[in-house]
Amino acid sequence: MLKFTGLLTTIVIALVLAGCSGTTARVQRSDLDIEHRAVAVTRYSLADIDYASDVGMFDSNAEQANYVASLKAALRQANIFGADGTKPYTLSVRILDFSIPKASFSGFDSTLDVRYELKDSDGNVVYADEVSSAGRDDSGSFLGPVRQNRSRTVAVASNIKSLTGSLSRNLQATLAARGGAASPVPSPVSGARGAVDADLAPVEIQSLHGDGAIDFGKYYALIIGNDRYVNLPSLVSAGRDATRLNEILANEYGFQTTLLVDATRDEIVEYLAQYRRNLGPSDNLLIYYAGHGWEDKDADEGYWLPVDARSDEPSRWLSNATLTTMIRAMNAGHVLVVADSCFSGKLTRGVKVGIKGNDYLRQMVSRRARTALTSGGLEPVVDSGGKNGHSIFASALFEALEENTGALDTSQIFSFVRRQVALGADQFPEYGDIRRAGHEGGDFVFVRQ
Repeated sequence: MLKFTGLLTTIVIALVLAGCSGTTARVQRSDLDIEHRAVAVTRYSLADIDYASDVGMFDSNAEQANYVASLKAALRQANIFGADGTKPYTLSVRILDFSIPKASFSGFDSTLDVRYELKDSDGNVVYADEVSSAGRDDSGSFLGPVRQNRSRTVAVASNIKSLTGSLSRNLQATLAARGGAASPVPSPVSGARGAVDADLAPVEIQSLHGDGAIDFGKYYALIIGNDRYVNLPSLVSAGRDATRLNEILANEYGFQTTLLVDATRDEIVEYLAQYRRNLGPSDNLLIYYAGHGWEDKDADEGYWLPVDARSDEPSRWLSNATLTTMIRAMNAGHVLVVADSCFSGKLTRGVKVGIKGNDYLRQMVSRRARTALTSGGLEPVVDSGGKNGHSIFASALFEALEENTGALDTSQIFSFVRRQVALGADQFPEYGDIRRAGHEGGDFVFVRQ
């Protein structure tokens, strides 16, 4: 689909909107009585990848090196392992079979079978699985060797995706259940529930009122969903996604929300200007955008495309630079931008996701934050594929917000959303501070009513 974007962070969440524009009455946040769970979240790190295969499995050393490098990159992208060096494990990968491409009626087919074992520092196998994948090239090229190589490349990519998915679904639950013990685990744990619970473990808060209570301030949201474009192809789920997010934030989190469906550039800029004039240091603003996005590679700039945008008239686009300037000028303490659009990762720098606690939460609330959560990096993203007709990114975001029973910061939500999206689509959400927007190390915290 044709989407373009960049992100900001005062707490702005951008998704695709549908419906009519309007303002939702704010749900009062007084006299909250919230039941909280305290769940320890243990991080793991991947020390290295040991590789072994029978002679001749790969056509060349370069093909073998590319497989290992691609696997490492995929594991980093999926955020399966922490980066702090605690509890290191070694992943042993053994190629069982990599078939010579065979000609079929429509192309060439290859198969790749891999067994992998996760070992602790003592060499004990704590998790093992086998992954088989197939690759096909039916491009119609008259060059047989080219088509054979393509089929092998597809098989490798499919295998890495399946292997990473298996780890995402099963590994964290297995290790968490064992508490990091060294005794072997004979078989994987099915399902992703364990990983979900670890990602979305709310920080325990003793009380939201009385002595020592954390003052989270007031919450506001500008939610924009554009799918009925005048001069560009229409989108499928933007309006629906925006409307659902509006319901969750207003009814379950006490946000005062403004929903804009099929918004023009002037409308978006005017509402951002109103928030700049009216919000103060104790306020939290979430900006959500779902719609088309665009990247100008020559100018190294990303854009949101309002509903009145034209491909030949850049003055009707909304640049990352303009968004950043407006966010930097806001007085709100925390601004979060959530963007579900193509090329939306242009606005952010990466941040380290660490272990959470009460002291951590208090620090995040006290520091100024300008951050962005995007549905992808510098690549096109999927406008469908999620539950109930939502985009796959929006669906994961909604699940994270609805699973929360207490207080979650956005980095925790990101860990969950990234894993869910990466398993279902070839896109990888990103989270970081908005460049040159005045970020001071805080984070946007979602407090369930």
